[in-house]
Amino acid sequence: MKQELYDSSLKLEIIIILLVNIFFYFLFAKIDFLEFLYVFSIEHEEYELDEIIPLFMTLALSLLVFSYRRLREIKKFTSNLYFMANHDQMTQIYNRRYMTDVLKVEQDRVNRSGSVFSLILLDIDDFKKVNDNYGHQAGDRVLIEFSRMLKKSIRNVDVLCRWGGEEFLILCRDTDQAGAEAIATKISEMIRLFKWDHVEPVGASMGVVSSKKEQSTDQLFLRVDNALYEAKSNGKNQYIVG
Repeated sequence: MKQELYDSSLKLEIIIILLVNIFFYFLFAKIDFLEFLYVFSIEHEEYELDEIIPLFMTLALSLLVFSYRRLREIKKFTSNLYFMANHDQMTQIYNRRYMTDVLKVEQDRVNRSGSVFSLILLDIDDFKKVNDNYGHQAGDRVLIEFSRMLKKSIRNVDVLCRWGGEEFLILCRDTDQAGAEAIATKISEMIRLFKWDHVEPVGASMGVVSSKKEQSTDQLFLRVDNALYEAKSNGKNQYIVG
């Protein structure tokens, strides 16, 4: 979203530069500035002013090439910076910062139009034991594998993030409670069937909630967090609807 705003600002700046140059082109054409410079250089050959004209042309071409190269570098840099600011370094999925912004936008849309979205908060069960028994590198691999499984289980319009530690949050756009439960069931089945080659089978608990009109994002997250806590308390490796 912020990247799109930056791109729009950059395009506007380029348009302004083009308009300014077009304005001066017609201004110089009207007053015959180049012809005046040429006549003046003929009358004052001792100044060698006639050499300025080709110099201006080469200088303009040089600035054009320089600007184009710098523009490409800046766009690449800002794109990388945007990715780093909004993605989790380990799993390469969105981070909590990005999801917080998306949540606010979606809740505003619900309050404005009456649409609906759902949240699925997932926590890997007994993740500390994985780190203690197999090491932190094995734990990192588990987090990466979970993020890959979750990406396969959601649609392109949905948003997945690493919420923190071993917690993942999924925002399901235009999805009611029944739809979110179907996704949670699919995730549970994928986790159950997954073949872990470096650790013992790993489970996960989930909380599932749907948005409500005139509800804050804090209230919504409290509901999904309570549902996750209930899933943990009821034996883990399951989902509870809040």
